Amino acid sequence: MTMREWCDSRAQRMRLHELERLPVAERERIIGYEIKVVSAFMKSAEGERILNEGTDKEIAEYLDVASLPLLQEYVAGTRFDVPREKWPSVGVDFDLDEYGNPKLIAVEDIHKDLSTLQQNNGNGFAISDQVFLTNWHVLEDTAKAFYAEHDIPLDTLAKYDKAMKEGFDIVSARLPDGFDAPHYDAAFFMMKDSDVHGSYICVAGIDPDATSDRHGLKRYPAMAIRMTPRMCAYMKLSTQFTHCFMYALPPGEAIVRSDETTPARGTSGSPVMMNGAVVGINHSSISFEDFNRGVMCEFGFFNGPDAINEALRDKGLHYDPSNNVVSQ
Repeated sequence: MTMREWCDSRAQRMRLHELERLPVAERERIIGYEIKVVSAFMKSAEGERILNEGTDKEIAEYLDVASLPLLQEYVAGTRFDVPREKWPSVGVDFDLDEYGNPKLIAVEDIHKDLSTLQQNNGNGFAISDQVFLTNWHVLEDTAKAFYAEHDIPLDTLAKYDKAMKEGFDIVSARLPDGFDAPHYDAAFFMMKDSDVHGSYICVAGIDPDATSDRHGLKRYPAMAIRMTPRMCAYMKLSTQFTHCFMYALPPGEAIVRSDETTPARGTSGSPVMMNGAVVGINHSSISFEDFNRGVMCEFGFFNGPDAINEALRDKGLHYDPSNNVVSQ
């Protein structure tokens, strides 16, 4: 069977018309088998060739194969899920404290009043008992407003802007005193992008809206696709995306709504989970009409181990305004 034939028979093979209602064990079997076959193709020599130098037709078929039709309802309660009881992310508020540090909202506080996070600025996750990671674009506007208010030169933030334009939308910041953030194994410190490509991942974010679960949480189960210059050219994206991974989003998550935002917007800064560990940080999404595939595509993007380690170790992207404020 060719991969084209494999994709054409996917809906029937995965029993998508009833998958959500099947017992956990049966869903795990169906989803696990699909992941195994797709992963083997993506990691094969042929998969690598297509990713780096494939024709438009070959890349279109590659994306069909790699875009598993997974929803959070399909993986709920299975080993592919991220349970609320072990939720890895925290909400990042629009407000900063008196020293300019971000305010965070714990997952256990969400159910008390969903409205407190209806306009959350994004997500973050702890990488130690003192530091958490998020996107620079999540903090950018409030940080610049705070610096301007306290007459702190904005050029001290220039390195974050520069890094984001280069494809490193990553920044670490201090955890608020007394804030008990969940601790997951930050596997990216010991991994490379090659360990993540072609693997099953799940983005786990706090984003209460119409497409989240009843607790205000979102899961994007998908396969991690390493971006290459050839893939960027196919999708007409700038080369800064070569520092990223791509994954297929559920239908509608990247479509612009009447308020000029997308449902996926609030998941910026969410951790990307793989085998129970954090391997990446989510940062953006796009939708575009792929004429080669004849469909409207929706993809999310995240920085993986290589980009995170470079951002933290080489670029020193740690946001800490405290000394600037105290010295004023």
